[in-house]
Amino acid sequence: MQLTVKSSENLALNASKQAHFKTADMLAKTPGMRAQDLLDEAKAAAAEHIALLDAALAKAGAIASEIALGGDIYPAGVRDLCRRLNDDMLLKTKTIAVIIRKTGAFSHSPPAG
Repeated sequence: MQLTVKSSENLALNASKQAHFKTADMLAKTPGMRAQDLLDEAKAAAAEHIALLDAALAKAGAIASEIALGGDIYPAGVRDLCRRLNDDMLLKTKTIAVIIRKTGAFSHSPPAG
């Protein structure tokens, strides 16, 4: 029980120290530096969101492919639709990757032109 209390106290103390240092760090930074930090954080969140979309498209494509290859247990029209859906998912994920690469999104290098 005492270990839990000490652990909780240490966590609270560490959180307090982190808040203090973050505040001190913010005061040491210019508004432009803070804005750049926020922009970097927003870009990281956007990249994470796109990665989630990419994973969801890959999962949907995999399920569609399974149905397309499922044989006679699925109606022919559904199999055909799933085959086309899988092809479309692959194309969409490749298109997203090309757009990100060509625009230089989520990198610090200038866009390719």
